[in-house]
Amino acid sequence: MAKGEQIEKPLAWIRATAYNIIREQSRERNRFLQLEESMIEFHVNCSLVVFEEIEEELFKRVNLAFEKLEPEEKEILSLKMIKDLSWKEIQLHFILQGKEVQNEATLRKRKERALKHLRSIYHSLELQNV
Repeated sequence: MAKGEQIEKPLAWIRATAYNIIREQSRERNRFLQLEESMIEFHVNCSLVVFEEIEEELFKRVNLAFEKLEPEEKEILSLKMIKDLSWKEIQLHFILQGKEVQNEATLRKRKERALKHLRSIYHSLELQNV
């Protein structure tokens, strides 16, 4: 009441004024929250794009490192890690190909060495920024 008028019902006037103030503050808060949500969404989307680019680069590097392995190393890693065959199945696979495999422990050791070789190739590529 900026006009200097007399307030006939002060309790009702206080309620209405308080209600209007709360409504204005609520609108401002909602505008702020929408802005905040859009900023968070923007940052999340940017982060996802950056993550996807990094993930794609890492995949390319792993694939390139895998291609540089010896054929037998590629084969044993593919059979165990990609096709998820058991050691007995891998042993049978090599026997059917006419390759001599002494036992499952030998196959495990070959896989371990192939992974070590893959890691060393991968890290050398990482240092070259390929």
